[in-house]
Amino acid sequence: MPLEEILGGNFLLWLRTFQELARSGNWSAAARRLNVTRAAVKYSIRSLEERVKTPLLASDSDAVVLTDAGRSLLDGSFAVMDEIALMLEQARHAAEPSGTLSVAVPTLLARQYLGRVLGLYSERCPDVSVSVYTGNTEECFSRIRNRTADVMFGPLPDTDFGSGVAFKDKKGSAPELESVMLGDDFWMLALPASRRPSGGWTRRDVSGLTFVLPEAPVPGATLGHAWHGRILDKLGITPEKVIKADSGAACWFLACSLGSAAVINSQVGSADGMECHSLRDMFPPRKLGLTMIRDSWRSPAEDAFIEVCKDVLPKLISSSNERYPDCSMLLVD
Repeated sequence: MPLEEILGGNFLLWLRTFQELARSGNWSAAARRLNVTRAAVKYSIRSLEERVKTPLLASDSDAVVLTDAGRSLLDGSFAVMDEIALMLEQARHAAEPSGTLSVAVPTLLARQYLGRVLGLYSERCPDVSVSVYTGNTEECFSRIRNRTADVMFGPLPDTDFGSGVAFKDKKGSAPELESVMLGDDFWMLALPASRRPSGGWTRRDVSGLTFVLPEAPVPGATLGHAWHGRILDKLGITPEKVIKADSGAACWFLACSLGSAAVINSQVGSADGMECHSLRDMFPPRKLGLTMIRDSWRSPAEDAFIEVCKDVLPKLISSSNERYPDCSMLLVD
């Protein structure tokens, strides 16, 4: 008899009922243990006998006596059930997050958000080993393109800030990407608290500061000095002096170290002696989210990381947006 015919219908249920009947030696006791009626037990045994085409019980009386065929089936059935249980357990473990996960995050975003994300992720996925790369945005995107990182948290590649440029190879082609939007990242004007005039900031005061601005990180990118220069033009600020650094993070840390310089950046978390003022009513935000190569299959570790980010980051990003006062109330002529 073909295997598909043997295993069709409720064969495993009938076999489990047969095992319990043989173990208890009593129809009523077997029914109680299986939480079914005595008639249901009899139906299962009758169906199993029809399937194997041989009697399994010596009689249909209350006394449960197995035939030679019944004893042979019973002995083999326990091994089969044990194999099925092992197979299901292995399948369950295979579906649980394990192995390694590589995450790329721009430095300042990692500083502000990554701790909460990784803390919850380690609780949910203790068997996953996570490696984190932090650098500038384009370097993070490059790691996704080269598949040396599984997931990136940062600006989405289809925004107007040049991020997608880093995905293209020398021939100008780019892999197909998948993104998960998590929130808006508003630009900030950060001013040195130690230089704050007693009467409050004016455009003239701010124009008298040194600004630390980033170079454009890759050819063709709109991030960098040109973009920040447009922000300063719209604010009506002409810096007395400009120092250039190679990334947004480098600009922030250099400005904080100088203690007398200003910087334009996205959300930065801890103020580090800086007064941060949101530009949310003056400039469009960056779109923050997760980016990965679009594959036909994603690992359970990646899926779990995406779910943790969905649970944690939208609230954190929104809270950060509300933390800083709007810049339009700051500058007076």
